[in-house]
Amino acid sequence: MVMPAVRCLGWLLTKTWRLLFHGLHVNLESLHHVRRVLETLEGDVSVVFAPTHKSHMDYLIISYLCFAYGIPLPRIAAGNNLDLPLVGSFLRANGSFFIRRSFRDDQLYKEVLEQYVHELLRDGNPVEVFIEGSRSRHGRVCKPRLGFMSMFLDYVKSTTGSASEEEATDSQESTKKTILVVPISLDYDKVYEVDGYVNQLLGKPKEKESLIVLLRSVWDLFFLRLGHAYVRFGKPVPLTEASSLQESSELVAERMQTSGTITSTAIASALLMWKRAFVTKNMLKARTLWLVEELERRGATVAHMDVENIAAHALSILKVDTKPNGVVLSQLQYPVRALELGFYRNHLLHIFLPEMAVFGALDTALRERRRCDKSYSTLREVNIRDVQQEAQEIWQFLRHICRHEAIDIEARVTQYLTEAAAYGIDKYSSKVTVDMDKWNRSKLTSFVLSLNWSFMDSLWLTAQGLWCLLPAGEDDNTEHTERDVVQHVQVLAKELFLRQQLFHAEALCSESIKQALEFVVESDIVRIEHSRDGKSRVMRLCPKLADPVRVLENLTCKVNARRKPREFLWREDELPRNLTREEALEIVSSAHDSQRVYAKWMAGPVTRSAMDIQ
Repeated sequence: MVMPAVRCLGWLLTKTWRLLFHGLHVNLESLHHVRRVLETLEGDVSVVFAPTHKSHMDYLIISYLCFAYGIPLPRIAAGNNLDLPLVGSFLRANGSFFIRRSFRDDQLYKEVLEQYVHELLRDGNPVEVFIEGSRSRHGRVCKPRLGFMSMFLDYVKSTTGSASEEEATDSQESTKKTILVVPISLDYDKVYEVDGYVNQLLGKPKEKESLIVLLRSVWDLFFLRLGHAYVRFGKPVPLTEASSLQESSELVAERMQTSGTITSTAIASALLMWKRAFVTKNMLKARTLWLVEELERRGATVAHMDVENIAAHALSILKVDTKPNGVVLSQLQYPVRALELGFYRNHLLHIFLPEMAVFGALDTALRERRRCDKSYSTLREVNIRDVQQEAQEIWQFLRHICRHEAIDIEARVTQYLTEAAAYGIDKYSSKVTVDMDKWNRSKLTSFVLSLNWSFMDSLWLTAQGLWCLLPAGEDDNTEHTERDVVQHVQVLAKELFLRQQLFHAEALCSESIKQALEFVVESDIVRIEHSRDGKSRVMRLCPKLADPVRVLENLTCKVNARRKPREFLWREDELPRNLTREEALEIVSSAHDSQRVYAKWMAGPVTRSAMDIQ
């Protein structure tokens, strides 16, 4: 590192943060704990910082905090797309090193990089890596990439290079290496790249990094106000010889997720996406008070702000228009706005994830019971075992959507049913009786189900998209890559949304569709193979499926039963309409533009100020 460059960067960032943020909030208790760990390191112990990655500002904030609080500056692994003229040299002087985005087939490059990383670990200064691989486009912590974690484990399992054989014989303990991976959560009221993320999730090509693009972004920063930023350091994860690669990586990702701060925009976005109906600023304020209480009851860390001002602050940051009479215009009927608010809402998803599985399973069982029982009684009885099995299936899918520790979801079902008398639930041995009036009036029930339904739409759309993997005839040898399948599903979603047969616009999100594909691969419905030419990876239905058509029909029907019911005034239609194989394929084939998902109408009208709205 070049100290004049480091001091220059520190000075620039101090001015920049004052310009961009109302406040940069650091959890000092967790930061001082990390500093004490670094000061008291004994033996061959190395430290790795693993921050969440939502913005290019992430590594700048971490470096700034290290500079400001006297923590050794980390060596930062950055993608070579940032190795731009002038900028690359400046970042190198401040501790960055650039790597290729992909080097799977280049064994020599991998070996050289691994030895370089091992040398950095021996050097003693912290190393900073983004184990998610790239910036999160959907606001949740992404599935961890195993490349760097594998290098770290190889390091701790190798013999100590600095110790001679005699020293190793005299003191076996001194040769044991340990790496402390420190999860860090960075959360923002507003992420300035979100507009670009949303366009990419809707199929618009990513704009390649260049010096011109960077200068334009820097110019835009002078006119941005990003609200507050929050930094929290999580409990370090030790990597030793006995550590498992997969389990350690998942644990780091889970702690990155759970260390987060629930921002004002996360709260407001979740509330705006809750009922998606008429809402005023006063109604939003009252719901904010309720949601903050629910979050704090579950141990979440909520933004340091007067609760009564959270909604107004968030609406201002998100540029959500309001009429003079206080009516909020969320514009969730446009996919771009829905995905933008969904990005922030996803920050609190992990808090309610187990309840999403439990409530979703119970809601599905209750609606199934209503279809079987034509009486007008408000009391419905369901089998607890059926609810547990349904919750287990939903939970397996939701863990692909959001990082969360492993839990016994069946025990959670039993615990909830035992404690939920307030929601009209009475538990008797193997069955449970639910008072539907109380169930339907429950705020918590309605809110948690609203979190669940958009992802059920994504899973249902993905299941419908799998029809394209069935050969059209004996001579059909078409191969479908993951990108082909995702685009097929998105075109289907766009057409259904235009026909008003899809309620949640955020179900068009390509990342949610990819996570749904991961789930069907895990369920042994689809498998990924090399193409015939060996140049790409393609998706095929598992050959061991005795009747693929029946399997896909059952999957689409089962997931459709978990989706949001359609409502008509006082009457509730139990299920949205399912599609047959022929209907799903015909909708895509007849689409106006089946080769492109993004369209200008998705962005909605140009944002206007509240004063212009009459």
